[in-house]
Amino acid sequence: MKKFIFVVFIFAFFNSLAQIKSKTEFSRKDFDINKTGWSSKQLNKANTFHKISYLTLDEKMILFYINLARIDSKRFAKTILNDYIDSVGNSNSQIISLKRDLMVQKKAKPLSPEKELCQFAKNYAIFQGKTGQTGSHNFLERIKKICESEKYFDVKELMLYSQSKPLDIAIGILAGSLELNLISADLAKKQRKAIFDTRYNTIGLSMKTHLEAEFVCIFELGDRDYSIKKPLTPKQKKKIEEKKRKLDYKNRKRTDRGKEPKKPKIDKKKMICDKEEEEKKE
Repeated sequence: MKKFIFVVFIFAFFNSLAQIKSKTEFSRKDFDINKTGWSSKQLNKANTFHKISYLTLDEKMILFYINLARIDSKRFAKTILNDYIDSVGNSNSQIISLKRDLMVQKKAKPLSPEKELCQFAKNYAIFQGKTGQTGSHNFLERIKKICESEKYFDVKELMLYSQSKPLDIAIGILAGSLELNLISADLAKKQRKAIFDTRYNTIGLSMKTHLEAEFVCIFELGDRDYSIKKPLTPKQKKKIEEKKRKLDYKNRKRTDRGKEPKKPKIDKKKMICDKEEEEKKE
């Protein structure tokens, strides 16, 4: 019995070492630091997931490349994108457009993975993979719970199909790839801009196999509210209740005089989902 426990312990120990290694040494896979000329400071800044265990190594690599593009877009265009174009042999109009935009793109902070957004992306990636569906469907209904939590001001959903290698996926989503002809060139450009949007500070992503397209990668960009919200003191709660009572009293008086009741002030920091915003604009 003691021998069995010892063997289990040794297995768990080496398994944990393997997991730590995959978290810390991910940047050495398909990425030559000396060749690209990126500083260690930039590479460390792009690694916003060193303590994250709910992302696969490939998913981390995808986020790593996206963060590098946000941190220093010009360097990304001159190094990683140029090497990618050379390796592929040619570049389509979307890649050329991406390179042009990267040279004038302003720097943005790296995206940090958020567990609930990653789980949200994972659930939809599994669903699409099994059913073979493509495109974003019932987004408002699916995102409802996250919206109600009021942690996010905005959430944007993007997706890419067919690609399986991290760099192919990262370049594809940055370029606004037209995989499977699902979206127009204009919409592809808008999706690319979303990746570089400084409002977004968090991300959820998941890559799964797909029934029709072989692979699907779902991205959830989030504008999370990181402001510290202190709990109200009994005195503050009493003050709010008193204001509400006075407003109710004034409204009763106004109603008696045939006037419309006053409405309470609406908090400007209110979660507005991306698609709801688009519907209003339309």
